[in-house]
Amino acid sequence: MRFVFHLLSPNTLGGVERSIITRCNFLVNHGHEVYILCKEYSDPKGFSVAPIDSRVNVVDYIDLMHHEKPGFSYTLKWLLDKLKYLYVIDRFINRIKPDFIITRHVLSLYEFFYLPHHGAKFIAEWSTTIDTKEVPYEFNHNLWFKWLSWNVDRYLFLTKYDQQTFPGPKNKAVLIPTAVALSEDCSPLTSKVVISTGRLHPIKNYHALIAAWSQVASRHPDWQLHIYGEGELQDELLKQIKELRLEGKVILKGRTDDVHSVLLDASIFALASKGEGFSNSILEAIAHGLPIVVTEMHCTHDLMEGFEIGYKVPQDDISQLAAGINSLIEDESLRRQMGANARRRSLDYSCENVFSQHLALYRQLLSKK
Repeated sequence: MRFVFHLLSPNTLGGVERSIITRCNFLVNHGHEVYILCKEYSDPKGFSVAPIDSRVNVVDYIDLMHHEKPGFSYTLKWLLDKLKYLYVIDRFINRIKPDFIITRHVLSLYEFFYLPHHGAKFIAEWSTTIDTKEVPYEFNHNLWFKWLSWNVDRYLFLTKYDQQTFPGPKNKAVLIPTAVALSEDCSPLTSKVVISTGRLHPIKNYHALIAAWSQVASRHPDWQLHIYGEGELQDELLKQIKELRLEGKVILKGRTDDVHSVLLDASIFALASKGEGFSNSILEAIAHGLPIVVTEMHCTHDLMEGFEIGYKVPQDDISQLAAGINSLIEDESLRRQMGANARRRSLDYSCENVFSQHLALYRQLLSKK
């Protein structure tokens, strides 16, 4: 099978990019032909959020346009550039004739909702909840979904809630969660470290986690909170750490290229996020056998329902967040039991298991050609 994945940029430090690259690598390893068509990746040898297999074809729009990037002033030239921009994408699809065009949808990735697909099946994947109470989302509008659905073969969602509340055609809504690469090793759960990983962005709500650590540190001053990630809130978080006198107890570690090692060196995973599609960070933590303390979200509901792998607390409830962490610190046998349960639960989200669901969907759609 031949695939075109439509992605904003593999350079972006995000879970969406990592999960798409992982799937692309899986597909080429199973004999399929894969292209990543992206908007902001002019140097194929540059940094990407995850290693891209050399057999994956990375195609930049700018290369397609012979380095004539479309302008953004509202002039006749802007209109002509936009038309050329759409034309070269259409010509590219017509030339390679993929079986599937797959886009992880954001506002700036609109092209294939309007362009012809030249026989390809079009799958629009939603990487974040469409519930505006959790994450404001630009496409939470019934008419928008219904109007564009004629040109979409399937909408793919990550959580049961999003699939069930999808305002478009129900027969086009499919549920397949995020996959995680399983670790061969699990953490021994002996270090006095709680870890959190993710962008230093308001949606991750690190302010709440650091505030909760003030309560944890008063009872367990020998434990540390390590936060791995980069982002716009670094200075604010450093200021909060200083104001709460948590220097040396809460440590901003920056970006790491070795998540595996830092998870093996931790004993508990914590995340106070306000919203996730289906968190790669949480899945990576349970794959390493870490018990978790996380906030209530649709993805954590799906992940933890019926499985004792940690604690799920209300968003912005600093006291319960701290209580969950304290409980796992103080009860080693509970920590180990929940860690073992977490590892077993991660098997349901293995790449082989999840990507086999994707392949089954692709084969089903091809059979309807």
